[in-house]
Amino acid sequence: MKSSDTASSMIEVDNLRKEYADGTVAVHDLSFEVGEGEIAVLVGPSGCGKTTTMRMINRLVEPSAGRILVNGKDISQIDPVQLRRGIGYVIQQVGLFPHQTVAANIKTVPQLLGWDRTKSNARVNELLELVGLNPATHAKRYPHELSGGQRQRVGVARALAADPPVLLMDEPFGAVDPVARDRLQVEFLRLQEQVRKTIVFVTHDVDEAIRLGDRIAVMRDGGYLEQYAEPATLLSEPSSPYVAEFVGAERTLRRLAVVDVAATGLVKWPVVAPTSRLADCAATMDSAEAAWAVVADDGKVSGWLARAAATGEGTASDRVEPAQSVEVGDSLESALATILAGNSPGAIVTSAGRYEGVLGGAEIVTMARSR
Repeated sequence: MKSSDTASSMIEVDNLRKEYADGTVAVHDLSFEVGEGEIAVLVGPSGCGKTTTMRMINRLVEPSAGRILVNGKDISQIDPVQLRRGIGYVIQQVGLFPHQTVAANIKTVPQLLGWDRTKSNARVNELLELVGLNPATHAKRYPHELSGGQRQRVGVARALAADPPVLLMDEPFGAVDPVARDRLQVEFLRLQEQVRKTIVFVTHDVDEAIRLGDRIAVMRDGGYLEQYAEPATLLSEPSSPYVAEFVGAERTLRRLAVVDVAATGLVKWPVVAPTSRLADCAATMDSAEAAWAVVADDGKVSGWLARAAATGEGTASDRVEPAQSVEVGDSLESALATILAGNSPGAIVTSAGRYEGVLGGAEIVTMARSR
């Protein structure tokens, strides 16, 4: 199943509020958007309204005020049963029917929609392969015969069975051990690359949010939204002391220490030779719409040159800024330390001493999340 073959929908949450009869406010005037094919992660302490917000998207909980639009349609105007059949839902406890086989669990919604047996069976096989389970081995098994991680994969497959444009995931990996959780996160990102669903994902784990989310909503008690931003922005520009404390710099740094620099996902600054005239260097950077260039001789890096410095007479070697490079295979922590220790806007990456590209702050976060 290729991404071009599936539908996705934008979600708009507009001044959403949930107040109970006793006056308790679970969600307080919440507004955010999830773009088509994006993963929005709701993160915050227990009781901050994350799950309530998610349950309002599929109308398991009705809001007191505000509205939710899916693909431009107000969901309050859609029959709840019809709405839920178009939204996949994955929860921490998985919720598989214990008396049904894996195949029967996955076929639940397609059968409700009236799919014939041939189409349903083909979909079961397709989805089991997609989530990394062998159909011949697993389709006829029962949930109690599976590991926790396998049951969670079947839960994801069931949520995707009718090809819904929207997927809601409430602490889906929280009940498995750390090793299985890491593998599930890797598989989830791989799966999302193929199906490109619009996903709202709830977790209390900041590391998981940073790894998986295209954008992250940090919530606090009372259902208030403190910040909604891309992971790189959240880490580098927390909007409040609460966000800064909740994210916790040391938690992110622990991940940077165990993830290696890869040769992919790098920014390609233009390359100029040390003997290049400054005017030629300026022209090279202007042509590439780049603010910096790497100064290298036959791939061997001597430093970097700012566009603002490429003026007047002389050559690149006259204005080059020395830079300490990092090698492919070094840790992302080393790359970040290189940036912070010097005056370069990025860490120059080499392989066997030859220029490969540049890692900036955003690329470091992306690389940390995707591996």
